[in-house]
Amino acid sequence: MLKSHIAAVLSFAAIAAGAMSGSAFGQIIAQSGFNDNSGINSNPAPNTPFTIGQTIHNRGEGETGWTTLWAVSAGGGTGGEDHALALAVAAREGDGGLQIDPTPGRGNTRALRGFPSQSRSFSIDQDINFVAAGELYSRPGQGGGVPEPIGTGPQWRITGTAGDRHFEVADGTGDQIDHWENTGIAQLAGQWQHVTLNIDVATQTWTFAVDGTPYKAPDPLGFTGQPASIGYLEYLTTSSGWIDSVVVAAPEPSGVIVALGLVFAALTRSKRSCLR
Repeated sequence: MLKSHIAAVLSFAAIAAGAMSGSAFGQIIAQSGFNDNSGINSNPAPNTPFTIGQTIHNRGEGETGWTTLWAVSAGGGTGGEDHALALAVAAREGDGGLQIDPTPGRGNTRALRGFPSQSRSFSIDQDINFVAAGELYSRPGQGGGVPEPIGTGPQWRITGTAGDRHFEVADGTGDQIDHWENTGIAQLAGQWQHVTLNIDVATQTWTFAVDGTPYKAPDPLGFTGQPASIGYLEYLTTSSGWIDSVVVAAPEPSGVIVALGLVFAALTRSKRSCLR
C-alpha cells in the first residue's frame, strides 16, 4: 500500500513542478511597456498608462509595482521631456515604445523610474534598438527616496565607433569609479536586442547577457558603488533609439524544490497511515 501512495505522490509532484514553473521572468515586481490600448499594462481607458505621441515624463500611472512615475531630465537638470516619447514606431510589443534621443544643447536625455528597493537577487530585462552613434548608459542603483539616486549598482552601455559598436559593462570595486570592460558582444544598430541583468545585492555582484548570450567575465562583475539595496532603473543617452518591455523581476522558488517538499510531507502522512 505504501508503494501505491509513493507512486501517487510522485505523480502529483511532477504535476506541481510543472505548474509552478511560472513566468519566464519569475515573479514580476514591476514592468513598463509604454503602451496605451494594447500590450503590457494596456487598458481600455484612453491615453493610459501612456499617450502615444507624447512624453513619458510623469506618466505610467496604473502600471502596478512601481514606486514612481517615469521622470525625464536633460544635461543634469530639468527639461528633455520632448525627447523621451511614447511612440508606435518604437514598439517591440503592444502599441507603444520609448523613443529617446539627446536634448539639443544639453548633451543627453535621461529617463528614470523607481521600484520597491531590492536587497535580494533579482533581474532587469529590457529590449533596445539604437543607432550606430553616441552612447546609451543604464545604471540601476539605490534610490532612497531622494531626487538624485545614490549608490550605483551594475552599469552597462552601448558604445564604439560606427565599425565597432559593442556592449560594455562596468566591473566595479565599490569605489564609485567606472571600470569598463568590452564584452565582445556586438550592438546590432537598427535591430532589437534583449538585455538581461541578473543582480545579487547581497554579494554586490551581477551578470550580463544580450539575446541570451552571457558575457563571460574573467571574474565576477562587481557593483560600481556599495548600495545596500537597488530601487531605481535609469537610461541616459547621447544616442538615439528605442526601449521597450522593461521588466523588473525576482526568481520564483524552484518548482522542483517546492514539489519535493510536498513529496516529503505526503510520504510522512502516508507512512503514518500505513502504520496504523
